[in-house]
Amino acid sequence: RLAAQTAGLVLTAGPLASGINQGAEEQGALAKHFENAATLIQNLPGLIRPGDLILVKASRSMHFEEILEAIKRA
Repeated sequence: RLAAQTAGLVLTAGPLASGINQGAEEQGALAKHFENAATLIQNLPGLIRPGDLILVKASRSMHFEEILEAIKRA
């Protein structure tokens, strides 16, 4: 609920995160779900801009350190 109230966009990745995406959408947030981290990384350039505030809640098993590096490059 907090993410839906404060975030401009909620991005999720992986099979276990689809419920987070659904919950964010149900609370009125703009949300987009990706099947895996690689697909999310491919789509990042069109989703984030310089100056965006980004909070990452991640699992090491999903290799989210790769997403962090992609955010730094975007």
